[in-house]
Amino acid sequence: MRIGEVRYLTDDRDDPKPRNELSIFRGGNGDWYVGVSPEGAMGLGQFVRICTSGGAASSCPALVQAVSDAYVALAAQAEAGCSIPDPQMTAPAEEALYRALVASHPALQRGLVRCLHCGAVCVVDVAKCFREGWPLCCEHTMTLVTK
Repeated sequence: MRIGEVRYLTDDRDDPKPRNELSIFRGGNGDWYVGVSPEGAMGLGQFVRICTSGGAASSCPALVQAVSDAYVALAAQAEAGCSIPDPQMTAPAEEALYRALVASHPALQRGLVRCLHCGAVCVVDVAKCFREGWPLCCEHTMTLVTK
């Protein structure tokens, strides 16, 4: 199991084949990975990368939010001993995590991003960018200014 990976084993018992297991984790690049594998395969199935900057974040931002919500729900379920979490209770906890991350570094607090192609700069809500993806300029993801 990958660090931070959450899983859901289907409760469908009508099919005699091994049941399928849903796995969701966040890669080191910040993108979501969603996959399905047979029960007991330790998450070694087919995965789809859901980009949090560009890609799905631009073309289908609701998908990025839905995967994030599913991850939070499964993580809360595992932590609470399999009780179904209230999505309205997990959203504030997730927002608090993003705000704590922003508070941890001056560059994140400033929220200044730059386009590496045209040089445009703007200030962003970094917690919102963590949730929904970083802004685009010149069809590329803008870069956080760290100095």
